Amino acid sequence: MSGWFTQNTDYLVFLVLVASLWLGLGLWLHRTGRLASLPKITWLLLAVVAGGGWWAVNRAGYDAQGNIRRQVELLVPYYVQEMQQAGHARLADNPPPGDALYEKLIQMEINWLKLNPAIADVYTFRRRADGAIFLLADSETDYDHNGRIASARGQRTPPGEIYEGLTPALNRAFRGELIFDEDIVEDRRGRWVSVFAPLRNASGLVEAVLGVDFDATQWLEQRTRARLMTLWFLGGAILLFTGPALLVTVLRHDLQRRRQVEVQLREQAEVRRIIFDHAPGGIALADLNNRLLEVNDALCTMLGYRRDELLQLSFVQITHPDDVGKNLTLNRQITSGEIRVGQLEKRYIRKDGSVIHAALSVGLARDEQGAPRFFVGQVTDITERRQVESELHLRQKQLAAILAHAPIILFATDLQGIYTLCEGAALTAIGYQPGAAVGQSIFDRYAARPDILGDIRRALAGESLAIQREINGVIFEGRCMPQREADGRITGMIGITIDVTDRVAAAREREKIEHKLLEVQKLESLGVLAGGVAHDFNNLLTAIMGNTSLARQSLPPGSPLTGNLDQVEQASQLAAGLCQQLLAYAGRSRLDPQITDLNTLVRETTDLLRLSIGNHAQLRLNLAPDLPGLMADPAQIRQVLLNIVQNAAEAIGRRDGVITLTTRVLAVDAAWLAEASSGRELPPAAYVCLEVTDNGPGLDRAARSRVFDPFFSTKGSGRGLGLAAALGIMRSHKGALRLVSEPGQGATFTLAFPPNARPAPKSVASAPSAPTWRSSGTVLIVDDEQAVRATAAQMIAFFGFTVKQAESGQQALDFLRQRGSRFDLVLLDLTMPGMDGYATFTALRQLQPDQRIVVFSGYSAQDAQQRFAGQNLNGFLQKPFSTDSLRDVLREATLN
Repeated sequence: MSGWFTQNTDYLVFLVLVASLWLGLGLWLHRTGRLASLPKITWLLLAVVAGGGWWAVNRAGYDAQGNIRRQVELLVPYYVQEMQQAGHARLADNPPPGDALYEKLIQMEINWLKLNPAIADVYTFRRRADGAIFLLADSETDYDHNGRIASARGQRTPPGEIYEGLTPALNRAFRGELIFDEDIVEDRRGRWVSVFAPLRNASGLVEAVLGVDFDATQWLEQRTRARLMTLWFLGGAILLFTGPALLVTVLRHDLQRRRQVEVQLREQAEVRRIIFDHAPGGIALADLNNRLLEVNDALCTMLGYRRDELLQLSFVQITHPDDVGKNLTLNRQITSGEIRVGQLEKRYIRKDGSVIHAALSVGLARDEQGAPRFFVGQVTDITERRQVESELHLRQKQLAAILAHAPIILFATDLQGIYTLCEGAALTAIGYQPGAAVGQSIFDRYAARPDILGDIRRALAGESLAIQREINGVIFEGRCMPQREADGRITGMIGITIDVTDRVAAAREREKIEHKLLEVQKLESLGVLAGGVAHDFNNLLTAIMGNTSLARQSLPPGSPLTGNLDQVEQASQLAAGLCQQLLAYAGRSRLDPQITDLNTLVRETTDLLRLSIGNHAQLRLNLAPDLPGLMADPAQIRQVLLNIVQNAAEAIGRRDGVITLTTRVLAVDAAWLAEASSGRELPPAAYVCLEVTDNGPGLDRAARSRVFDPFFSTKGSGRGLGLAAALGIMRSHKGALRLVSEPGQGATFTLAFPPNARPAPKSVASAPSAPTWRSSGTVLIVDDEQAVRATAAQMIAFFGFTVKQAESGQQALDFLRQRGSRFDLVLLDLTMPGMDGYATFTALRQLQPDQRIVVFSGYSAQDAQQRFAGQNLNGFLQKPFSTDSLRDVLREATLN
């Protein structure tokens, strides 16, 4: 490709000159508007001249070089014949020095150089068996044409030198063709063109190739001179063609332009008339005295006049009086040249007297000398627009009022997160001013809040989402969505949020109340269940324990049945203990509060605790001195401590462990109470605390949430009532119970009690039991359970009383009426069908106001004391009961 450019450089320069000429002419024609008038055939003719010129120039060059080529092609066959006749085929590939045949061939080549000065060198090639080509007989070249071979350029090439410049022409010569290689070869000696001819042996086979080099300068000069002559001829032809083409173009364009101007003038006049008559807005012409000269149909319709009526008026007559002055002022400014076009919003009075709002644009038409001729006015009815603007202004004021007072934030950003809008009264709640964020980056503002940045990125990605986030202690709820153009392209995002802090706080408070109510309802339900179970079991246990006590009284000393009765009584006591734990969880256990020293209670319970935990766990005490006293039922707190320690020992199992009891005064805050299982409603303060810590396996979250539920246990053994009862007892004592545990980290139960200002009394030795006691009188037993009545009757009769039994409250009233006087004592069941214990109690006192009444029940004494408060109840007997507890109640009730 580079060779083609080299050979055709002259023609390319010629084309550039012609193209530059026509490019300049084309630009001039384009600027003067005449390019379209240039005949289209001109371009075709130029293309034909350009293409044909290239062919003509190359043809001229080839013809000039053909003369030289023909001369060479006549000489070379003669050289080939002489070489073959001289016996070149017999020349060895590497002739020795002074070889006669070699010297003869060299001399022939030198003679040819002398006869034809155009020849630069003559040589022969031969191909070896491995395909390599080498020089064999090379003439003593005289490139300088000075008759000497000793110069820097003239030298003899030694036989056998490998020739590296293999060309397609040389290959064709080895195949038997006479080739004139027109490709110019340039080496250190000059530039050449070569002719290659085959040398054949006696058998007609090609045994070598004869090469003849000619100086390429003459070859190129002949070609260049012929091409330049042709180019001059083409240039003259193009110039002769260009002049008439330009003349025709100019004349044709001027003629077309004149015709176009005439047509345009006619069309413009028609268009102006059409615009004037059919314009959607009103158009009017008025003279300098404000008289209307011409109006269009739109203005007539706008004002309600016919054209002839309107042309009888001046614009002053159709203008609202309040707007005439500013309209006249505008006309004077236009006439004086202060402004070219004036614009004004004014009111017009229609024919029917109604008023419309209009936008008026006024200009001044002048004659050729610049003198004013008439005013041109364009009138647009903007009555509806003014109404819309008024409504829009009202909406904007309403929106501004909402943003200024409502607890909301309205914001928007572009795709880079730069605020384009940030308004709303809620901004002040988080420390910002409305509008202050515009131009700032939302990604910078909330760089520390990946949750908020995630919402923004989702909205910018095209997602609409509902959000609720807390910022600087304020909770916001709202929506974020992308902003889109009409074609759906996202340009940013917009969001609106409202301050819902109060609502969320109220919801959380409501949730707390609902949770507390649920706990209360669950506790009440379990309380009813526990009370019913305890009542029925206690009735059964009353019969069992009572008959056991009676049977023991009837046995002689040393009877073998005494052990069996002891086992029956112990089993009954265990069953009664289960019922008491159920009542304790429901908060209905018997409570006997007194000032208690927590350290003393722990020490007194230590031996029992060590027996209950077995040998695998160690019990350690860490008791703080000088603890304040607390108001509590020691027996109940002892039960709580025993239940928790037993639970810790069971958690430790058979491996070695440590259970630590710690007492101290602890400052409890709201966060501590919020994690408690009971006592969350207590105020933050200093509390007397007992902590039970073990190094057992600990509890996971699921187990912690259910550990205080009745009958829940993480162990195969156990009834799951110990911790439930402990929770109920702590509720009854208005204390807090808190569990802290993690898997593998043991557990810590903390009991927190409000301190009492009074010190705990010193413990005293218990009084010795009274000797066997007997009395007399009549006792009425009222109970719906026959077994309980029968057992209690036998036990009371054992102490010397006469017993009468009633199975219902109504029967008891009948017995009292029949007797006519009070019984020495009435033993009344609290829970009976029909007329219950409370109704029976009231009715008995109404019949006999001084009737002594003792209530006995499977429920706790606390329930009875609350129900019979202020009604002079003479005592309470807890079911199940033994003969000793029955004796104490009978003696106290009858003696007092």
